[in-house]
Amino acid sequence: MEVHPSLLTFTEGCQRHQLSFDMWLPLPYPYGQINISEPSDNCTTVNHSIIENLSNKNTIKTGNVVNSVFIPYSDTAFRFDPVLANSAQSSNKTLKQLALKTNKGKTLIFSGTPKPEYPVAGIPLINELLERYQWRLISATDDTNKTINKFNRPDVPITANYRLGSHDYSNPQQSSFSQGVGFSVGCNGAGGSYALSTNQTLLIGGNPSTMVGCGDDIDDIESSLSRLMLYSSSQLTLINLDTQRVSNPSDNSESSCLLTQKLESGETLVWQNEVKKIP
Repeated sequence: MEVHPSLLTFTEGCQRHQLSFDMWLPLPYPYGQINISEPSDNCTTVNHSIIENLSNKNTIKTGNVVNSVFIPYSDTAFRFDPVLANSAQSSNKTLKQLALKTNKGKTLIFSGTPKPEYPVAGIPLINELLERYQWRLISATDDTNKTINKFNRPDVPITANYRLGSHDYSNPQQSSFSQGVGFSVGCNGAGGSYALSTNQTLLIGGNPSTMVGCGDDIDDIESSLSRLMLYSSSQLTLINLDTQRVSNPSDNSESSCLLTQKLESGETLVWQNEVKKIP
């Protein structure tokens, strides 16, 4: 299982399942669209997942685990819980395990392995630095290093804002976790939940957006930006253009810096920091 904001990807043998869910809603998460990549004719599906029936504690090993748990158009919802090291499911104290529990009484337990870490260029990034500024797009190129003209128009500025909304940790069942990023071209907005993962990898999910008609030109830019950014994965690099420190979020001095975003699909976007506008 790969966990992405608003998206889960399950690999079962050589079959892949993608499951979108409403991350901005309180727990448990309802899920939406399910995409399945069927295995090839010469592929033998080998199942390594385990379903535990919580009602009778019987463990069942079976094929097509994901299909049996996430049924299309059902009212199934789910949540994540860590498996404690001293629990019956985890006797190895060094093993990281995560339980995906559904409201239908089933649990999938996954063993986690650390992602490899390597040195990253530029200033070490933390969420507070992303959320401190508004970011204005100053350059955009495609996977062949050609300029994306619709994203490089001075008359249509594109901005990004990262935010961390309020969350009631004392009542997580009724409180959503609203760490998100929003992109704007001055009319509708597009965005979703986000996570800053290992090696400064930016993962972006997807949320509903407004649908106001803004003219064919602006609508085309918004639509293209939304398709590029939502449910995306990219590598971030932050560099400081002056001598002021930006590595300390508590430092009130403002620095000029560039945030380079290299998307997994090959595009490169460069963002300039600006003072964030407070509503």
